[in-house]
Amino acid sequence: MSFLPSFGERATLIDVYRRYPAMARHVLGLAEVAFTMTDAFTPGECEMMGAYVSALNNCGYCRRIHMEAAISNGVDRSAFDDFAVADAPRYGDARWRPVFEYVRALTLAPASVFRGHTEALLAAGWSEDVIVQLTTITSAFNVLNRLADAFGLSANEEFFALAGQRLAAKGYGGTAEMLGLAVAA
Repeated sequence: MSFLPSFGERATLIDVYRRYPAMARHVLGLAEVAFTMTDAFTPGECEMMGAYVSALNNCGYCRRIHMEAAISNGVDRSAFDDFAVADAPRYGDARWRPVFEYVRALTLAPASVFRGHTEALLAAGWSEDVIVQLTTITSAFNVLNRLADAFGLSANEEFFALAGQRLAAKGYGGTAEMLGLAVAA
């Protein structure tokens, strides 16, 4: 049940977006920009990182939606084996290790991010633009997690699967369009 009585028992983030379109434009716009800043990551990989941020924050609502969106976007389900304990996804080669370390540090203890994180990402072959993209992806999902948790949103397995498929098909800009919103650029 949502913590906000006027939303009722089956409130979703879409319901929040409908009630607060000005906020929704910015949140969805930030997520859309985060996914499209570079071509270094597929939409599935971006969703996988969103699921990871959500697992780190213990936001079950977002973790499940973004895990399903990642899978719908081509990430193998095995990447999420034993994922409930907020371990890094089982994905990629050694080049991905500093990505997950950076996302973890930025999510759990932002002040702990230091030059070594950036140096490890650059040494692994990621660009400065990718570092900015990782920062934006992580920030966007931290915002989404805070919204879902603050409003007490919950759902069933069918909802998570359908929401993940919708995100995979429409993305964040498409979700804004579905709601009749122009995303903030």
